[in-house]
Amino acid sequence: MNTDRNAGSTRDGSRHRPAGNVAVITGASRGLGLELARALAEDGLRLVITARNPSELASVEVELKGVTETVGLAGSVVDDGHRARIAEAAAALGGAGLLINNASTLTGYDLDGAAMPALADFPLPGTARTPAPR
Repeated sequence: MNTDRNAGSTRDGSRHRPAGNVAVITGASRGLGLELARALAEDGLRLVITARNPSELASVEVELKGVTETVGLAGSVVDDGHRARIAEAAAALGGAGLLINNASTLTGYDLDGAAMPALADFPLPGTARTPAPR
């Protein structure tokens, strides 16, 4: 991870921040998602984080709440209801200005031992049907 605090700065030295200062990060309980969440929290963004493992996510949520306002929602991003809750949480914080879609599962269904299909073959239209927050 780039630790240069000037990375992402504008020409006048100010930091570029997404509109709303709220980031939604999927797959945030470990690995790249966790490190991105930590970096964005340090930069002052409020976070909505999600992952499938409730206990891992709860631990990360506690850590990040010590740095910034954070909402953790355990669940699968392939679930319409879960995506709606994510959108509602982001709206409650002022609206998401940044989405980091780092969830590790692209399908949401059992491949029954079949090889992972090529990315171009994934049935992705469902991701565009996320309900808007009420």
